Amino acid sequence: MKRPIPPLLLAVPLFLAACGKPEVTVLAELPQAGSATREPVSDLPVRLVPYDRDAIIDSLTAASDLPEPKLPAELQIQRDSLASAQAEWRAANAQLQAIEDTIPTLTVRVGSDPAERERKVLQAQRLDQE
Repeated sequence: MKRPIPPLLLAVPLFLAACGKPEVTVLAELPQAGSATREPVSDLPVRLVPYDRDAIIDSLTAASDLPEPKLPAELQIQRDSLASAQAEWRAANAQLQAIEDTIPTLTVRVGSDPAERERKVLQAQRLDQE
C-alpha cells in the first residue's frame, strides 16, 4: 500500500522556487558614428533602486507649507482637447493601417486585369510623346 504524499512536501519545493532571486536583463545600445546601426554596450554597471512614488509625493506634501497647486481650468480644457485629438489620431492611424494592409491585394487585382495593363501601356506611351 502506497502512502500518500503530504501536501506540505509538495508545497515546499514550489515555495522555494518562487522565492528565488529575480533576474533582470538590461540591454544598452549606443548609435555608431555616421551609421544608423546601434552597437551593444558590454559591462555597463546598472543599479536598480526601488522606491515608492506615492510615499515620495506624500513626504513632499507633508514637508511643504503650501498645498499642491491645482491645474487651472483653461489648462484642463487644453489637456482634455489634446487627449481627444490623440484619440482621433489613433483612430485615423488605425484606419490608415487597415487601408495600407489592403493595398497589396488591390494591386494584385488591378495588375492582373488585361484591360488595365493595356491602359497603363497607352498612358506610358502618351507620357513619352509629351
